[in-house]
Amino acid sequence: MKVWVLIIDHRHGTDFSVHTSQASAEAANFAYCDQNWSQEFSEDRPADDDLARVYWERQSQRGDEWHVLDEAELTGDLTVPPIMVPANHHGVKPGFYTRPDIVRLLKKHSIDQPAVAFIADCMEQPCT
Repeated sequence: MKVWVLIIDHRHGTDFSVHTSQASAEAANFAYCDQNWSQEFSEDRPADDDLARVYWERQSQRGDEWHVLDEAELTGDLTVPPIMVPANHHGVKPGFYTRPDIVRLLKKHSIDQPAVAFIADCMEQPCT
């Protein structure tokens, strides 16, 4: 899956965002430049078509802020499958559990260390 990563480093910290399209990433970059133009520069704001380019050229000359907008490829299984908890002697109800269900199970059994360890083992590898 391709994504576009936008990193903006500024005096208050670093903003990091991931977008599913280049247009979305460019829109976020534009919105940042538009929002900050009047705070950073006394000159009139450029036309929309030139705003981001001019903003970053000027920031680059100053050395105050920088940004990166780059395409990246996500690999691997991006879904979290349900976790199967088999019949057991820990009092944990058998069945398939999603991530929120696992969180609830862990909270429910939080004082029962063997049950928590059993649930954790089921998350790491299929339990039998």
